[in-house]
Amino acid sequence: FEMEDDEAAIENFRKALEQFPNFRDAHRNLAIALVQNEKFDDAKTHLIRAIELGSREGLTMGLLGYCHAVDENHQAALQAYRLAQLTMPEERQWKLGEAQALQSLDQAEAALTLYRDLLSTTPGEAPLWLNLANTNLQLGQSIDAVAEMEVVRRMGSLPAPSLLSLGNLYLNQSLPEESAECYRAALAMPEPP
Repeated sequence: FEMEDDEAAIENFRKALEQFPNFRDAHRNLAIALVQNEKFDDAKTHLIRAIELGSREGLTMGLLGYCHAVDENHQAALQAYRLAQLTMPEERQWKLGEAQALQSLDQAEAALTLYRDLLSTTPGEAPLWLNLANTNLQLGQSIDAVAEMEVVRRMGSLPAPSLLSLGNLYLNQSLPEESAECYRAALAMPEPP
């Protein structure tokens, strides 16, 4: 596992669990290796078993949150991400996961606060700006969303579908020149929409 040979690690963790079914760390480490290999359903089973056996640290809870998010079980993901932050309060992935779960649960105001908090420490992170823009769109605050998408555009990181959305938002604001500029830029991209 430490040598990053996930396949051998998974096989050996399974062998350990055959002999010692209540070996908490084997469940936890097997789950980590399974998440790394995108086997989320299997990983979730082992994360839950590790928690049942007493694992309460942030990584286990955060990965469980991620597995729930992949399954679109947003309420469970939200709870797991919040529990993960009890022992790992500075872990950005858990805060981001919480914000995404809140947004999926139509709690956009709370998600907005978390995205802004995350951006205050890493303002150059384009995906966070896009998440913030999408949250503002969810709240009907299209002018704020335009500003945030424009930040990403000026970073050179706005994908073609988002450029089209920005063009539509400009058009809705009666700004046809800016709109046309976004449409042309989207169509000129290597992978146009």
